[in-house]
This record gives sequence, structure tokens and C-alpha cells, in this order.
Amino acid sequence: MNINLRIAGGCFTEQHNIAFDKLYHQIVKGYIKKNFDIDLNINIIRYERFANCFDKIKKSNIDNPIDILLFHIRSEQYLRLAKLYYKFTDENGKKRHTLNMPLFKILNPEKFDLLQLFRQSSSDAYTDYNLKETSLHNFLVSMNYLAGLLSGNTYFALKNYFNLLNLVIDYCTEKNIKLIVVGPASRPHTKFENFLTSRLNSFMINSIDTQKIKYINCLGNFSENNKSLFFENGIYVNEEGHQRIGGLIINSLIELFTDEYFMQSINRRSSIVNQQL
Repeated sequence: MNINLRIAGGCFTEQHNIAFDKLYHQIVKGYIKKNFDIDLNINIIRYERFANCFDKIKKSNIDNPIDILLFHIRSEQYLRLAKLYYKFTDENGKKRHTLNMPLFKILNPEKFDLLQLFRQSSSDAYTDYNLKETSLHNFLVSMNYLAGLLSGNTYFALKNYFNLLNLVIDYCTEKNIKLIVVGPASRPHTKFENFLTSRLNSFMINSIDTQKIKYINCLGNFSENNKSLFFENGIYVNEEGHQRIGGLIINSLIELFTDEYFMQSINRRSSIVNQQL
């Protein structure tokens, strides 16, 4: 049996410093194949901004119908919108500095992705996952978030993320797609980022009906064996972190695969595809 599993997320899905077979979705794929004899056809939708995410999901479903959607709640874009001061690289490759002020329709984090453009200009420059910034740098970063919190940016970011998630929920319901929402990983890079990420996670849990929508809480800095889940910089999840997230997703998929109605719908879809072939 084949099941189309689509993943909407960020760099977590494609970390190049982790062996491909050790990435969480490959851990999931191997386990499901071995224990359920189900082939997961995994495709990834990379999104960096709220604005174009939903259209990417719709287009992906039109091109290749989705059976299960793993939708990652990403701390990265939420944190970008939460900042008051934002630096980015424009379409001409020029570094820019601006204030992020949603109340005045100044939303450069929704237009320019500094990290994405930076990777394009220097593929090896953004690979030091163990780099730790100075205490002064982290203090300034925290003050930037605090200023954003006081100016209402954080509330704006939470509201817009929730609106996006509602669009995804309604679309999955309409198209009979099973949705699994994967909450944000912790952010031990700085205490303030960790606080904001925890706030994002709580907001989502309290705002959606978790009785109807499967939500995976991914917060935590250490495994059950007290091993760190992150590289030294406190931003990127390490191999131990991928194993943990993979296990949480496997548990959610097992619940789906024991759902008789869902499996019947997959069998009907497979029969229709085979008849067309």
C-alpha cells in the first residue's frame, strides 16, 4: 500500500549536516515500511513566509493528491515577525535595515528572507551549527524581541499564524486530508527566544480543537536519556532531536493506521488509481 505523506515545513526537513537516512521523516518512513508494509511517498513543501504557504499546499495537492499532511509550526518566521528591528538582503543583493511595524503595514519579513538569500550567495557560510554568539549579541537579540513584544508584533505574528493554520485545517477538512500539526521545537538559542517559542506552542494548543486535530507537542531540550536535542548554537536540532521527533510522529501515524475509516478511504483511492492505470 502507498500513502502520500506531504510535509510543510522549513530547514528542519532538509538539514544537510545530518545523514539523509537519519532525518526524522526517513526514520518514520523506514519504521512504517518495516512494521506496517506501507510505503510512504514523502514530498516536502518548503515555506518561509505565511503569505505563500497556503497556496503552496493547494498547488501540491492538485499536482499530487495528499493523504496525510504534516504541518510544521515553525518558530523561525514567527520570530522574524516578532522582532522590531529586522535586517535582510533585498532582491539586488544589498543588505538592508528596517523597522518591522505591522501596524503600519511594514512587513519586510514577509517579503525578504535573509537566511534564504544568504544561502544562495554562500552555500557553505551557514553551516556552523555549533557556533555560539557572544553574551552581548544574545542580549541585543533579546532586547529586539522585547521591543517587538511591547509594540504588538508578537501578537500580530501569533494571530497571522493562527489564521494560516485555520486555512490549512479548513482545506484539509474539505479535501478529506488527514492533518497532523507538528508544534515548534524549543529554541534554547536564547532564553527569550525559548520563551516566545513556548508562547507560540501554548497559543496553538489553546486555540485549536486538539480533540479533532492531532497536535504533536515537540518542546523540550533533552531526550529521555538526558541527551541534548540541539547543536551548540541552540537553533538546529541534532540527530538525537530527529530521532525524538520521528518517534512522536510515528505514534500519531500508528493511530491513523488503526483507524478503519481512514484505511478504507486509502484503499478506495488506491483502487481508483489502479483502474486509471
